[in-house]
Amino acid sequence: MVETLSGQRLDAYLAQHVFGPLKMPDTGFHVPAEKAPRVARIHTYREGRIVAGPPQVIPVTPPVFLSGGGGLLSTAGDYFRFSQALLDGGVLEGARILKPETVRLMRRSVLAPGLTVDLYGPSQAGVGFGLDFAVIEDPAAAATPHGKETFYWGGAFGTWFWIDPTNDIVFVGMIQNLNGSIPGAGTPNLREITPRRLYAALRT
Repeated sequence: MVETLSGQRLDAYLAQHVFGPLKMPDTGFHVPAEKAPRVARIHTYREGRIVAGPPQVIPVTPPVFLSGGGGLLSTAGDYFRFSQALLDGGVLEGARILKPETVRLMRRSVLAPGLTVDLYGPSQAGVGFGLDFAVIEDPAAAATPHGKETFYWGGAFGTWFWIDPTNDIVFVGMIQNLNGSIPGAGTPNLREITPRRLYAALRT
């Protein structure tokens, strides 16, 4: 859809309208060969220890198919800048990538009553889904310390993040763990541990 409406390849469109304006130099669908040594190695847990995962293929040339639903490589720093722009209503350091009303749609659930959200685990009460993000509608029902209207999601290898407009917080977690997104697979559940500890620190 983006390519049809813009007349650009998806990678070119994102570079011009998102990554460039937000100063995200390390985000794209492939890693230039000179940056390949910076790619973090994938690990996993085995009997309570962190061990090296299987060999990984680093894409150093542009892929033929550009997936709009996944496939970007990035850094914690770049993704933080993207998340901060969403926290600030679609703008960062004067560079606007989204209208404020679009960002508001991201943190407003569009699910019918009774439908729940599942992020790599049991469905949660008090959680809805907006424009591309899960949304904390009722922190008490969700049994979470996040503020109301926190919007979030997770990715491959245990990555997770959240944007909390109530408490003015952006959190980005990247662990490069093979089973990090699978509950009960041996990796500590950092998606639950980190918010408990972060919000507890705010209250002390």
